[in-house]
Amino acid sequence: MVGLSCEEGMGMPEPRPAEAVKWYRSAAEQGNAKAQFALALCYADGVGTEASPEEAFRWYEAAAEQGLPDAQFNLSCCYAKGEGVDESLEEAVAWCRAAAEQGMPEAQFRLACCYESGEGVDESLEEAVAWCRAAAEQGLADAQFWLGCYYDEQKGPKAVAEALKWYRAAARQGHAEARSRLVVEGW
Repeated sequence: MVGLSCEEGMGMPEPRPAEAVKWYRSAAEQGNAKAQFALALCYADGVGTEASPEEAFRWYEAAAEQGLPDAQFNLSCCYAKGEGVDESLEEAVAWCRAAAEQGMPEAQFRLACCYESGEGVDESLEEAVAWCRAAAEQGLADAQFWLGCYYDEQKGPKAVAEALKWYRAAARQGHAEARSRLVVEGW
């Protein structure tokens, strides 16, 4: 899941999570999507309030329905894990897709993984590669590594060049497995 930390204090001299929850709730109840998301994070982590997966889900959903990509992605995670709601891989994919279509690289990569494994969608390597490329082009190291592995399994000099390109991109970001592949392959 992604998001801000309720413990950060938001510019206050010292963090006061319970006070933050009070203000987040006030704004959330008035329909502010960012406040709804922040309140959901507080409930998810039990910061400033008692942890409640159900309340976290409720506020993620409210923010997600307003189009906030971080909330859509976290709502997807709730559905995938059955946190605060009955597990539903189809709902998880639908909300993940909503965030992915808004350009969120973590959601794009997660959607790629769903297509690769057939989790909540029909398996499609073509879709997996397309969504993974979208995330990799935005600099997500795990997606870059995945593409490196994908091209590493293909045949021909163009595939080798693509594998090397993506492994190097991930390695520059400190991705340990990508660095290891470069060493093992002698690149």
